[in-house]
Amino acid sequence: MNKRAFSIIELVIYISIFSVFSLLIFGFLAKNFKRAFVFENKNKKDIRNIAMLSLLRRDLLMADCNKESWDLQNFVFKKNINIKRFFREKTGDRAVGWSFRDKNIYRTIGEYDFLNKKWIKKNVAKLNFGIAKFTYNIITSKMGDSIKSVIVCLDGKNFYINLRNRIIKIQI
Repeated sequence: MNKRAFSIIELVIYISIFSVFSLLIFGFLAKNFKRAFVFENKNKKDIRNIAMLSLLRRDLLMADCNKESWDLQNFVFKKNINIKRFFREKTGDRAVGWSFRDKNIYRTIGEYDFLNKKWIKKNVAKLNFGIAKFTYNIITSKMGDSIKSVIVCLDGKNFYINLRNRIIKIQI
């Protein structure tokens, strides 16, 4: 007999051992790829939330503290900006509004009529999606004539922005 070749029984044993190891390796790789994909999506959502909150914070820091410059029900406020140095035009007031609809956060900028509570000219941008909860609480001064601070709650995390001396605190 020639002993240089494999018998059929040896081939079946080698193939069965190889298939068991292959199943173990592919199962391990599939689980790790799934974990990496979920982690990457969560990371992207966190980055979008940080960018959106940074823009909201910047808008509120530029907001007018006067209560007449705010529509408290619709979270619209007058943003005082000096566009003279950029465009060589007069100083203007722009309104900024933030809204939450269908698990999406929208930012609206433009001209707003604070007496009739409606937009005259507006530009709406969808900033974030997949948000479970977005609420705000506007705190006025004791006299009731100015806005003191704003507390924004995004998916259970509170962000406190003081408009008087522009101190920003994050409370978790």
